[in-house]
Amino acid sequence: MESACSNCGSCDFDSNAGHAVVCKSCGVVIDDAIIDGERDIFQANSKFHFYATKRKSNGLSSGLNTLDVLSSKYAVAPDLKEAAAILLKHIYSYKRFKTIKDVDVLAGCCLVHTLQNHDQHISLKSLCNDVQCSMKSAYKFSKLVKSHCAQQYATYKEGNSNSAISGENNDLDIKWIKTRIHQMFSDIELDIDKQELIKKAIALIKLGSACWLTTGRGMEGIIAAASFLCWKNMQAFEMNLKQFCTKLSMSYATVQCRASELKAMLTKLAQKIPSFTKKRVTGSNVLLFLDYILENSETLRNDLLDNEFTEEDINKKEYSEFRKIRSSTSKSTETPEEDNTNGLAEISDSEISSYIRSEREVQLKESLVKEYDIY
Repeated sequence: MESACSNCGSCDFDSNAGHAVVCKSCGVVIDDAIIDGERDIFQANSKFHFYATKRKSNGLSSGLNTLDVLSSKYAVAPDLKEAAAILLKHIYSYKRFKTIKDVDVLAGCCLVHTLQNHDQHISLKSLCNDVQCSMKSAYKFSKLVKSHCAQQYATYKEGNSNSAISGENNDLDIKWIKTRIHQMFSDIELDIDKQELIKKAIALIKLGSACWLTTGRGMEGIIAAASFLCWKNMQAFEMNLKQFCTKLSMSYATVQCRASELKAMLTKLAQKIPSFTKKRVTGSNVLLFLDYILENSETLRNDLLDNEFTEEDINKKEYSEFRKIRSSTSKSTETPEEDNTNGLAEISDSEISSYIRSEREVQLKESLVKEYDIY
């Protein structure tokens, strides 16, 4: 074949690529075995996997645009939209898709899955109408999303993300977090030691990470929420969370959601403090016990786990405790066995008669036996 590669001009091709021809010089894959308008009629039938040089399509940007449109239509909260976008990017980095339309459907399924985990529901039928896809395609990619999430949840322990608060958390970039907190408070006058505030905020973020509050989420909202709560713990001030977010030009909805989750986490842990009662610790006063909780977080977490011993059980327990998301595995409920001590006395006459053939059924059976010689 005397054609030249449109990318580098080379005439050296690999024709053992099945349904494609690969340039040996630059590695470009030419779809449909066509080079400069000519078709390679000598290509082999063997399948050739050339993943390293296959170009990425612009499917991800299309999927994110679809996610924006669906989020606007269904009035999805910014934090949930962000979680769906993170899930979409994660799946897209692992999987390959034939068409951009597939990525659009995947984006919709990621949004549906994220909303379902927060007790908000969009039917697949509505999704099909919005994305203009078949129900079969929606089922296919919905199953893909659930399978991916289940696999990531099952193998999460390999990433050492749920390490103890006293140890090093490999998933957190502590240096970047320190820099980000410095930037947040650069224009805010503080009457307290900024280094002490940063140290306490990082400890709270680590605790939130150990309790699964950072998994699959952007760090900006959690950093802002943790910094605000620690600042409020160390100094009495009149600025509320909404004013704080406005000053930082951040989304109030996201930061408020993360702050509520952090306070709920602290409240659960504080209720395990010895001699404390559940009524004594509430969301309004839990910051008074922040120092004690951070210092004894590992012990309080272990007390909250009750009789869960294995690492897998601990992960599932804490994930369901702090993330407010339904567990991927549901416990089977055993129905109590009926007491059959009375025997046939409990069976009604109408129920017995339902098992007895009628005269018409008997005649029909006899005719069939006679006709087909069945014995």
